[in-house]
Amino acid sequence: MATSGDSDSDSSGGCDPVTGLLALQGEVVYSFDVNNLHREVQRVLSRSPDEVHHKGRLVFPTFTYELNGDLEHYHDQVAGKVRVPNAASKKKNLLFYTNKLPSSPNGGLICNIHKEWVGKYKLLERHHGYIQWLFPIHAQGMSFESQPLQLHEREALQANPKAMKRLIKSYRLMLDFYGFELADEETGSLTKTAKYKPRFQNTCDHSHNYLRITRILKCLGLFGFEHYQSAFMAKIFEVMVFDGEMTRAAQSAANYWLGTLLVVDDRNALASLVNTYSKGRKKQPKPGSLKRKTSHQPPSITKESVAARFKRGSTAPSSNSLAEKGADTATAEDSRRSSPSSQQETHPHSDASKSPKSPESKPHKYSEEEQQESCPSDEEEQSEQQPAKDSDSADGDADGDTDGDADGDGDEQQRNEQETERDAMDSSCDTEDTATTP
Repeated sequence: MATSGDSDSDSSGGCDPVTGLLALQGEVVYSFDVNNLHREVQRVLSRSPDEVHHKGRLVFPTFTYELNGDLEHYHDQVAGKVRVPNAASKKKNLLFYTNKLPSSPNGGLICNIHKEWVGKYKLLERHHGYIQWLFPIHAQGMSFESQPLQLHEREALQANPKAMKRLIKSYRLMLDFYGFELADEETGSLTKTAKYKPRFQNTCDHSHNYLRITRILKCLGLFGFEHYQSAFMAKIFEVMVFDGEMTRAAQSAANYWLGTLLVVDDRNALASLVNTYSKGRKKQPKPGSLKRKTSHQPPSITKESVAARFKRGSTAPSSNSLAEKGADTATAEDSRRSSPSSQQETHPHSDASKSPKSPESKPHKYSEEEQQESCPSDEEEQSEQQPAKDSDSADGDADGDTDGDADGDGDEQQRNEQETERDAMDSSCDTEDTATTP
């Protein structure tokens, strides 16, 4: 078997029948022995790149040829590297495949399912409690009425020829549901059925079928049908790349279904095919292209750096910069008060006070004396809003203002004269009333 490594070949792709290496223009190369490949895998790899469908070019969105935790655990279970459930009291799967226990919920005996459920695509699509019974694995499924496969059940079923034939019938049932047919029971090669187009469409429209296929492939590997796994994946990739069909399932096929294959040569050979038509090819990094990520170190804080950030609009100035700024503000305030223009009193809410503020200065806080000077009192506002009683008083006010009578003596004298005239008029009126009275 050839060893994996970097390839310096500039060939555009294709399997070398001698070395079994697929050259990928300097990219990662997966090693495999051509003599150990499944017949269907060899047939698919031997097809010419000119036969690739236009939808099959770069059909795989991303490809990470790395087994995730679930797939690694599955391979360890098959190899016996990890413990698997093995409770003697649990034997639902054994009873079901020996036709002694019906599946639940809403299921039946396995013989009845094989006879009555064939071609009933709506039932197979909508029912979610039978797949765990037909293809048991060591993990718990979504149906809690089913049971994880126990080690003693697996050994007993493998030793039972009738049970293994029933497992193949279960596989045929689901292949027909997905649009395939088991052409050769010995090799596991597949062909498309007459109704493959709507079946392909249904498989891609309902993504839970992807999980079902993963379970089916795992179950086949657990019971010794590794060649069925390889034949199935070879057909899937052929349909995707060379026929341009089922392309929506390409990511699941490459990143999940392919990882269930137990035959390493078949898995590596199909991985080479996938990498050839993948958008996310994993290329070898160039020397020096990878840089180590350094730990973040906060910048040193100095008076100059804080002042520079503060000038750029930072909202967190240092104490020194605040002190300097306060001194500058006080100097500017003194100069404003000493200037002639500052003697003009303006209302704080007037348009003149709405001048744009500089970003470096804070709004000035008026003292109590300044507020009293700038804001009129309530009595002044009432006197301004109260209309003049008569024109004489208005003229008197104007005269008092022009004469500069700041104390208001002129206004008081005028009011006294007016009161005297009113008293005289009142007395005269009283005299006339007395004279006319009998």
